[in-house]
Amino acid sequence: MQSRMPIIVALVAGLAAILLLNLYVGSLQESLKPNLTPIVVSTHPLASGTVLDAKDIAEAMRPTDALPKLAIKWEERSLYLGQRLDLPVQEGDYVLANYFGGIAVAAQRLSEKIDAKANQRALTIPVSAVMPTGARALVFVDKGMGKLEPRFIQLGNQYGGIYEVQSGLQENERVVASANF
Repeated sequence: MQSRMPIIVALVAGLAAILLLNLYVGSLQESLKPNLTPIVVSTHPLASGTVLDAKDIAEAMRPTDALPKLAIKWEERSLYLGQRLDLPVQEGDYVLANYFGGIAVAAQRLSEKIDAKANQRALTIPVSAVMPTGARALVFVDKGMGKLEPRFIQLGNQYGGIYEVQSGLQENERVVASANF
């Protein structure tokens, strides 16, 4: 009996080691799984000028870390339904917020926050147009013929993908919303 005791102890220790290793590998696999976000993709090719309808889009789960900055989250899809696409979208591709030109979408998002009966109006710009520089916000105003004017502005509230502009810009001035350097 005494000669069997070390074998039994070794078997129990081996089984415990296998169980602990299995738990460790399982937790490691779980921590390495990508964090997924539901986003909007096209169900078929969409031409420029198409008015987005519910049948044109589908939900897709994509790794959050790999999403484009302007990818539309599934829960925000209603903000874009009924909007006209400025750019074509291929089947299965992301439907990005900047495919709509930003103006109509920004107006719709802002209209959800502002009481229309009070006849409130606000000048808005896309979040992507703003370069925070600490205490101030910088935008580049399009002066035409390839000339840009850097300008500090005063921002108000943020509504989804847009900022309310309190001062520093006039209505109908165009700002650079995104750029590649």
